Amino acid sequence: MKILSAASLTILLLNGATSQTCPSVDEYSTKSVEEDGEVKITFKYAIVLASSSDERSILCGRVESDLYGGWLGLGISPNLMMDSGMDMQNTGIIGLPDDGTVQKYWLANEPRVDLMGSERQTLMGTSIGEVNGTMVMEFTKYLDEDGEFEITPSGENGFIYALGEDATLAFHKFEGEFNLDFGMEASPPATADNATSVPPPAPESTPTSSSGITTIKVASSIVLGACIYATWFGM
Repeated sequence: MKILSAASLTILLLNGATSQTCPSVDEYSTKSVEEDGEVKITFKYAIVLASSSDERSILCGRVESDLYGGWLGLGISPNLMMDSGMDMQNTGIIGLPDDGTVQKYWLANEPRVDLMGSERQTLMGTSIGEVNGTMVMEFTKYLDEDGEFEITPSGENGFIYALGEDATLAFHKFEGEFNLDFGMEASPPATADNATSVPPPAPESTPTSSSGITTIKVASSIVLGACIYATWFGM
């Protein structure tokens, strides 16, 4: 494993590996999102690029907020809005502390939040819980997933977020948006020998987290079985 730095971003290039592992949180880059001089969320992240066609690039993410102590939501939204305005919907990652779940949801105007089916629950290394008065959500997500907006290694990526006042997914206390450029080159192209290789499906096991969290409940992979309708990112 070789660790590089570029534009204050931790870049991991894994040579010859068949699976990626997130680095220590101490090696993550950090973006603090402020509103009126107050930090609303802290987004810590690292990108792990695939070095061959049989690997998949991933985003290692950690969202922190000490404002309300409720659920946390982070959305991938190129237009920085709840509804994408296109046929393809935005993707939300929502952590529910009481359930101990961090799962993927569709974001739109109606319904506002819709739990994705089990076949799309591809997040890895998930956890949600309170650490020393701060609510912390961790996840690992593939950059490119079928039917979802891609998270690009270079160029601006749009994100939206929401903070719940309690652990129940319902009306949020605060919402916002931000752009983030990871400032790195895309994954190398496949060679002629392996150009037809198909990336492996989501692994049954999850990358090991080295964040040192002892009080976080590890998220269950059990899908709730029904769509959750709620108001999130009300515009």
